[in-house]
Amino acid sequence: MTDPRAAALGTYLRARAATFSMAADTSDDEQLGRAGMALLDAATTAECMLTNDPVLRRLSEAGLFECLADDQVALVETAAVRAAVQRPILGAPMTGGEVLDLLVVTALGRP
Repeated sequence: MTDPRAAALGTYLRARAATFSMAADTSDDEQLGRAGMALLDAATTAECMLTNDPVLRRLSEAGLFECLADDQVALVETAAVRAAVQRPILGAPMTGGEVLDLLVVTALGRP
């Protein structure tokens, strides 16, 4: 059974990737396309995380998961989380793992 936090993180990252993809389609911006692919890679990785995964534990410690009805969980998007997810657009290309690492560092308030 998939950890609900892993599913929530994957869903959040896929939604952000879709936004990047639509923007890349209309602008032909390769950087947007690469950023979207990094987010999809991060989403795929997140969806396979086990309950004891350090990323899920650290994001939980930071209070980024909200419990919903029917044992569902949602990722809480803060301004810092949104900025971290958008970082691949502005900086050097990132891998999915680097996106997840950046989310953890951002959520824990570390530079």
